[in-house]
Amino acid sequence: MSGVSDETWRLLKEKLVLAALWSKEQNESLRRSARRLLSGYRWSEPVHQIVFELVMKAPLSRRDILKSGLPALLTRRGFPDYDLSWLSTEVSSEQAIASLRELAGQTRHHDRTP
Repeated sequence: MSGVSDETWRLLKEKLVLAALWSKEQNESLRRSARRLLSGYRWSEPVHQIVFELVMKAPLSRRDILKSGLPALLTRRGFPDYDLSWLSTEVSSEQAIASLRELAGQTRHHDRTP
């Protein structure tokens, strides 16, 4: 992680995980892993929390409808004009799982610090 702050690293990993979950190629196994590994995770940005909750609640078949409604939802929650282009990032399943595990490890580390 040389040259990258902890906060920047965490934001990048969060965006990778969320982009993978948002992807049409996303599968139920990835969702289960995310639900299990990131339950109780404290997201770096409120928008990340909103996207995670939304994608976890929505059926895979409704992804296109969610994509069109997300900007309006974020505006209602106080985040107008938020750049969501990072949700289109292509992420391999392996990269997504690795990032999930790294974030889950960060959560355990932060829970132990005073």
